[in-house]
Amino acid sequence: MFNKLDDLVENIKMLTREEYIKRITWLLNSYRDYVISINKLKLFDTNKKAEDFFKDLLKFYDDQFSALKNANEDEPNAKSIDLIDKKRKLAIQVTSRTDTDKIHNTIKGFYEKYSELERIVILFIGDKKPLYPRVDFTKDGKYKFDKQNDIIDIDDLIAKFNTYNT
Repeated sequence: MFNKLDDLVENIKMLTREEYIKRITWLLNSYRDYVISINKLKLFDTNKKAEDFFKDLLKFYDDQFSALKNANEDEPNAKSIDLIDKKRKLAIQVTSRTDTDKIHNTIKGFYEKYSELERIVILFIGDKKPLYPRVDFTKDGKYKFDKQNDIIDIDDLIAKFNTYNT
């Protein structure tokens, strides 16, 4: 019987974890759908408010994002970046746009304006990220950018949260 009780407790823990992941998934997908819909109405204030939300959420995504601050605190309406960690020389652009022009302009603006920083990460909060199979965002090596690791979206956040143990 003791083993069965342990098994029951373990099942309850798993159910709790599963419920937790389902809630995160539902909430983040609901938020993504909301951003997509509200942007179609040309109401972009949600994107600005998302910066602080994702600044806090990204702490749980990866330790390298644990000390981010909103770039607008130092420079209102900072160009090409929304979140910054000067110590790690890292910046993040939080955006609902997934088009290649947005990515190219973000990378170019980042390297032109923030020479003291080394890495730009783009977080898509709207549509899922396309694969960009034929696009070179490095401009033939001029910019350091790895589209596999430096572009993340809501699905990446959910997948990472799903790997955590309680």
